[in-house]
Amino acid sequence: MKRMVRGRPPTMVRSVVQKPSIAMVTPPRSNKPMTTTTALPNYPADTLDFRDTKTTYASVSNLGLVRSLVLLKLCTYNVFVENSERLMRISRRVLGRKIFTMVMKGSFYGQFAGGETVSELRPCVERLSSHGVQSLLNYSAEADLEGSDEGTEEGCHGNLTTILEVLESSKEVTDTRPYSSFKITGLTTPQFLNQVTVILERVRQLHESGQIHEIEIHEIEMAGKKDLISLQDAVMEGRVQLSTVPEITPEIKAAGKRLMDRLSQIGDKTRELDVRIMIDAEQTYLQPAIDYYTLHLMRRYNKTDALISNTYQCYLKRTPGTVLQHTGDAVTHGYILGVKLVRGAYMVQERARAEEMGYPDPVQETKPDTDMAYNTTLTEVLLPLVKEGHCSLLAGSHNEETVRILIEALRVQGLDKGAVHFGQLYGLCDPTTFQLGARGYRVFKAVAWGPVEAVLPYLARRAQENTGVLGETRELDLLKQELWRRVRGGSY
Repeated sequence: MKRMVRGRPPTMVRSVVQKPSIAMVTPPRSNKPMTTTTALPNYPADTLDFRDTKTTYASVSNLGLVRSLVLLKLCTYNVFVENSERLMRISRRVLGRKIFTMVMKGSFYGQFAGGETVSELRPCVERLSSHGVQSLLNYSAEADLEGSDEGTEEGCHGNLTTILEVLESSKEVTDTRPYSSFKITGLTTPQFLNQVTVILERVRQLHESGQIHEIEIHEIEMAGKKDLISLQDAVMEGRVQLSTVPEITPEIKAAGKRLMDRLSQIGDKTRELDVRIMIDAEQTYLQPAIDYYTLHLMRRYNKTDALISNTYQCYLKRTPGTVLQHTGDAVTHGYILGVKLVRGAYMVQERARAEEMGYPDPVQETKPDTDMAYNTTLTEVLLPLVKEGHCSLLAGSHNEETVRILIEALRVQGLDKGAVHFGQLYGLCDPTTFQLGARGYRVFKAVAWGPVEAVLPYLARRAQENTGVLGETRELDLLKQELWRRVRGGSY
């Protein structure tokens, strides 16, 4: 698969950060019937027993427990995580490809990835399914993506072909309706996405500051639809030019059309196969453009079902406001907003870049601030939209408190267990995943798959992104507890 490159463009937009209040925007309501139950379901959060290791590790062999214990312990050492990719490259040179692949399949790769091929992936998916856990498949090949065709038409076409093939494979590997994920940066250049981001951000700044001249507002011809997203549409479509916004050049228009053509092919394939896709979040200098094109994709394909979902990172201060704007757009245009809500992956990089370029830090001040933004967006903004049929929600969280809060919120809202999806990474946080699966919640493992040498760089990056989770000792304690339980019971 061609690399879905996250390059650094030569000129990057300086993010203007605003910390919006949850009450800042209220999406319009509709007359759609509410999908509720007649009585409050009886599934209080305290029925989840995250220390029930027998249920959690029922599908894990004794050898698998030992492997998990050793690898997760290694991952508590930052020096190992930070240098994991380098250590793997050295091991590859010393051991040779064949032995290196065997060692990785029995260790790091085997812990965090589902398999190299569809035939290898199927047993992993079936094992998860037998314990009430579905799979979000992420074809994660990246190491073989470097080359002269990065960002070229040939490279983007190769990425598109691979994504379409992966969607076919995801349908083959599971009897349930699968999710797959990909990055938009594989279908165009980071430079183009940054150009669009610069334009969209300038429109946002003008909209929030009220500095748009009346004559320019009149040119929009939107009859009262002066919300931010509608204004951005008008500018991007060339229906209006704002004096201080960069021009939409013919080159930008052409690149945008090529990107939408590729996304439409993916959307058509998604609808044909009846599968679902999630578009991954990326850095702030690309994300506004990714949001823009993803919303347009959802407007087309999510009329009756959430085939397309966008990813929202709550470690960013502006995310609650962005979610509110997007939910309003979904109601206005009559589609279902697909949401994967996560805490986020690029915090260290974003802070370093903000300091280097001299603009305000876009990241929440503290971890509790991120938790508050996540939980509030989840329960006060998105769940009411789920209840009204305007939103399909996957809560991607390894945080047990968040899981309990969401379950209680489902009960209070009168929604059943299947109203939302939960998600965790494969190889991590099994107590959360399998406890939810055992109690009938719709829970997913995000399963990386692909050739060993191609997937390992991706896994190394995910390990660095999740050092907070990997560094926790609680799961290690539970693994030890389950091993001891089996030894005492004679089942070891």
